[in-house]
Amino acid sequence: DALQARAVAQQQGNAPRQQPQVRVLVDEGDTMRAAIETAILHRANPAAAQMTDAARQWRGMSLLEMGRTFMEESQGANLRGLSKMELAGAVLGMRGGMMSSSDFANLLANIASKRLRDSYAAHVQTWKPFCRPTTLPDFKERAVVALTGLPEFKRVREGQEYSYASFGDTAEKYSLATYGRVIPITRQALINDDLGAFDRLPSFLGTAAAKLEGDIVWGIILNNPNMSDGVPVFHADHGNLAGAGAAPSEATLEAMDIAMGAQLDAGKQPLNLRTKYLAVSRKHKVAAQKLLFGISATKSSDVNVYQNSMDLIVEDRLYNASGASKWLTIGDPSQWDTIEYAYLEGENGLYTEQRIGFEVDGLAIKGRLDSAAKAIDYKAFQLNPGN
Repeated sequence: DALQARAVAQQQGNAPRQQPQVRVLVDEGDTMRAAIETAILHRANPAAAQMTDAARQWRGMSLLEMGRTFMEESQGANLRGLSKMELAGAVLGMRGGMMSSSDFANLLANIASKRLRDSYAAHVQTWKPFCRPTTLPDFKERAVVALTGLPEFKRVREGQEYSYASFGDTAEKYSLATYGRVIPITRQALINDDLGAFDRLPSFLGTAAAKLEGDIVWGIILNNPNMSDGVPVFHADHGNLAGAGAAPSEATLEAMDIAMGAQLDAGKQPLNLRTKYLAVSRKHKVAAQKLLFGISATKSSDVNVYQNSMDLIVEDRLYNASGASKWLTIGDPSQWDTIEYAYLEGENGLYTEQRIGFEVDGLAIKGRLDSAAKAIDYKAFQLNPGN
């Protein structure tokens, strides 16, 4: 018997093992939820969502009708005999003065949050190419130690120790700040079948969040704050401010290129910084395009020496309707520090969350940014006051 048992065990051990199979099941509630989201988005903004066959079944319903049908068919809820205000409270998870989770409320929140994030992502961010992104673990002050120069490789003679590279003594300090707004989806909005809470308001707030980020970065360039050495970012002492304002031209670009090339490290060695970006307002856009884009020259004097030498950034914040419009050249942030832009760790960009409201009778969707920006070094910038 013992031999037979071992033989059976050996046969079982040699048998091919059954591979586990993972199956993702989509229930009817998930399908219905996706269809309703598409139907509401399409009603609010036809360009934001393409109508599907499943969504067409919900196309003619009001928000309250959608909520009632969804909860009755997917959750077996009995919502008969309720007034419009009671029905609106029920689909938002507010019944009998109590607050609870509601799949339909979460569905509505997902729609508003999606529009919020989509509008935020779609906004043109002209500052991103020349800034260095980072994350911070908390809201404590961060000190970024400045580079004294490019780390120099030194010869190590036989038997000698390697020497350590070092940073400078100065540090630029900054900390995160929190910004945000709340979008309410009230019982009144459901009763009135108001779709603004799912399209226009989230779209505006998403754009506002992205605009705020641009205001923070371009505000450094326009407001010219002091750095840790007590000198403004753009200053003659930093060798990055043109003495007289003028429009972009071959002569002014050459002067700024020479000035950037004159930047030295702490050991008085050239940094060999290269201009990567030319940032202008629309006032100087045509002049900049003529400088950077190719022409067919018939004689050497007509050769465009700056053709394709920089990437053009057109930023309307640089325009000054009542005076001179600044413009600048910027180096490669991978070569030398420029502006550092930080988010809270784990929340890169716009963060959204929702809850059943207490201050308002309905659902509240919060959009939040935990972010900050700081000029870390000045050597990769050249500013012209413009004309």
